[in-house]
Amino acid sequence: MAWRARSVVDERLEFCRLAGLEGANVSALCERFGISRQTGYVWLKRFAAGEAVDDR
Repeated sequence: MAWRARSVVDERLEFCRLAGLEGANVSALCERFGISRQTGYVWLKRFAAGEAVDDR
């Protein structure tokens, strides 16, 4: 059984979805996803504004 490949965009959307859950700890999620808190909050700001979370 092969591992399912996930794109960067999929990972960012998953981060934003999890951060939006009640009681979510953004700092812990940033550590889990291997990003800085500053980057995490940038992604969340873009997600909330309806912007693309893709940097391409």
